Parts: sequence; C-alpha cells; structure tokens
Amino acid sequence: MSVGVISGRELSNLLHQDPDTLLIVDVREDDYTRGKILKSINIPFYTFSDGDNASGIHKIQERLKENPRINMIITHCHYCQTRGPKAAKILSKHVKDIPISYLQGGWAAWVIEYPDLCEPL
Repeated sequence: MSVGVISGRELSNLLHQDPDTLLIVDVREDDYTRGKILKSINIPFYTFSDGDNASGIHKIQERLKENPRINMIITHCHYCQTRGPKAAKILSKHVKDIPISYLQGGWAAWVIEYPDLCEPL
C-alpha cells in the first residue's frame, strides 16, 4: 500500500467526526515541545527501523490490537519534510490493511492553523 499525504483540513475534519478511528503518531524527538495534536501519541523517529529493535513499530502494532476501530494512521514531525514521511513509509512495510499518510506541513503548520485541536505537553 502506498503512503498518502493528508492536509490539515482533512485531519481536522476527521478529528471532529470520530477521533477514535485515527492513530496520529508524532515522531518528533528532541523537538517534541510546546504541545501536540489532540489524541496523538509520541513515538520518536529513532525507534522506527526495519530491524528487530523496531520498538516504535511494535508500539503501533499493539495500539492497533487494542483498538480495532482504527482505520487510518497519520504520522507527522515538525515540518513533515523528512521524519514524518519516512516513518509513514517504514510503517507501510509492516501494516498492510490500514491506510497510512503523513501530515502536510507537520506540527509547525498545524499549531498555527488549528490551535483548538492542540494539547499541552
């Protein structure tokens, strides 16, 4: 399955409709500061790999088992130029039945456009 790109507007609409069907994965590392997208979880990018120590992938697979209603995974980092898209691509090799996208513009664009859909850390 290929990786998609989701706009802030699309994600905002999905969060207003049924947030429990989304798994929003914030892959920021040291730059995980000043808040997060509503309902997102932080799994740092360095935990994504194709090897046996891919703890980030294992955490996501556990979340999917815990909540069978999840029907979309969205990754993001600060700007979604590197880590967010790479995390989505790595995940697409391990999660086959759920669409995976990364957030266009990342956290930097989201926090400006949708501050009402952010949570403090």
